[in-house]
Amino acid sequence: MSRHLDHSDRAKIIERFLAGETYEAICSEVDYTIPGAKAVVQRARNRGIAIPMAQREPFTLVEIEAVLDHWAAGLKECEVGSATGLEPAQVRHIVALARTRGDARAARRMKPFVRPSEDRRRRRAETEALKEQVLNDWDNELTAKQIAHRQRISPEYVQSIVKIARADGDARARRRKAV
Repeated sequence: MSRHLDHSDRAKIIERFLAGETYEAICSEVDYTIPGAKAVVQRARNRGIAIPMAQREPFTLVEIEAVLDHWAAGLKECEVGSATGLEPAQVRHIVALARTRGDARAARRMKPFVRPSEDRRRRRAETEALKEQVLNDWDNELTAKQIAHRQRISPEYVQSIVKIARADGDARARRRKAV
């Protein structure tokens, strides 16, 4: 079982890592976990401490394939790193190289853009015609509720059209006196 790391423990981990020791070597002698040691080093990098990536041999084909398979399955880079024993920066590096080589498993993850359906969108001309009809009905003393029912829009939209037209100086959008 691992224990809570205090400041001196974190400093020792970083010092040993900078000396070239592997995470396994650092964690084998003391009661640290490998993910805990990796997190300490990554936190130090995030805070701006210049810690180079671990010196290692080039990635093996098995590592590259494992990373890309996990990435294609939808795992996050930290999850892929935990599953393969690599650091998140190394995972990003492998995925970026695979993208340049055209590997479909390294595709970028973005939410697809969904266009509103055609029937929900109004064209500019239709909107202008609707505004004219609303303002003419308002000028003919119809209520917002009556206009909304007639035009199949909400009463709030009618009020909004009238309010904007009033601000633009349209005479048809005059204020009414309460009866």
